[in-house]
Order: sequence, then C-alpha cells, then structure tokens
Amino acid sequence: MKNSIKVKTAGVVLAGGLSRRFGEPKAFAIYNGKRFLDYSLNALKDAAESLAVVCRKEHKQEIAATCSANIIEDLEAVKGQGPLAGIYSAMSAVPADWYIILPCDAPLVPKSAVQYLKTAAEKEMDAKAIVPVNEEGIQPLIAVYHADAKALILDLLVSGKQSMKAFLDEIPVRYIEGDLFNKEYLANINDQEALSRLTENDI
Repeated sequence: MKNSIKVKTAGVVLAGGLSRRFGEPKAFAIYNGKRFLDYSLNALKDAAESLAVVCRKEHKQEIAATCSANIIEDLEAVKGQGPLAGIYSAMSAVPADWYIILPCDAPLVPKSAVQYLKTAAEKEMDAKAIVPVNEEGIQPLIAVYHADAKALILDLLVSGKQSMKAFLDEIPVRYIEGDLFNKEYLANINDQEALSRLTENDI
C-alpha cells in the first residue's frame, strides 16, 4: 500500500469485473494506443490526492508494474459481490473523505466531468453521494461517495444486497445533470462490437 495517510479525495478505478461479454480484461483493452485503465486514471489524477485500482488478484502484478496507483483486490469478506464490494474495499484500503469512482471501461469520461463531481462533493453539506443522470438514467459507477457510507455498504453486502440501487435508496443523494455527463462521454464499452464502433467513429 502506497498511501495510508487520510486524504480529502481519493480516485478509484473499478477494474475487477469478469469481462465475459468483452472476452478479455477490459482494463487492458486498447483505444487509440492507450489502455482503458489509463484513460480512467488520467481522468482522475488531477482531481484526487490518491489513486487506487481495484482489480482481480491475477491482474495485480501487471497493473502495479505500469502505474503508480494503490493496487488492491476485494477484501475476502466481500469478494465477488460486484461494484459495491470494490467500493467498500477501496474505502477500507485508502482513507479519504470522498471517493471518486470510475469504471475501467468508460474511456471517454472527460477530466472536466470528474472535476465537476469533485467540486460538487466539496460544496455538499448533506448528501453522501453525487451521482450523474443522463439520457440512459443514473450513473452510479461514475460518481462520488462519502466515507460515511462505508458501514452501510458492508451491511448491505452482508445481507446479500449487492445492487447499487439498493445502496442509493438508503443514503441521501444529490443527482446532477449537464452536458459533461451525456451518454457519449459516459458510455461503457461492454463488448468488442462497441469498441469497434468507438474506434470507427474516432477516425
């Protein structure tokens, strides 16, 4: 662990999915000569005092060799329970007030969107989550969560509730909209066809 000192804002990339539809680890997929993972880290780096990547055990060494973030895996008690487990594990490993969460498969998220989320969190007095909303609905994996939500996440996971919706239903949330959060910027690349379309549209 590279950083055990509490920071105001930590940036977390969730890269622990199985990538069944994609056919290979999405964190290592290449777009315009750069890994998806690196796009997410780059989007976070100016907004967070500390960076972490939550990944599967078999990918830790490869990721650690190519980036300076904290590389962690799900805690044993919550392993394999989806994004909430990744968020909880990151909160447990990197002490912070706020956690900016990005997935590893959304390479078009702009730095300005991440900075907007951070600024909104810093001004927030009541909400424990800042979550974008666009044409596709709420975007809970491109969002900011307060450390106060950590205990609730564990309670939900222990009781078998793994969905982000169940989590958001239990905490005060500020939902935000705007051009920075449109569906093109926040799109997840879930399969090879989507990656091909992304590459073709970029030419």
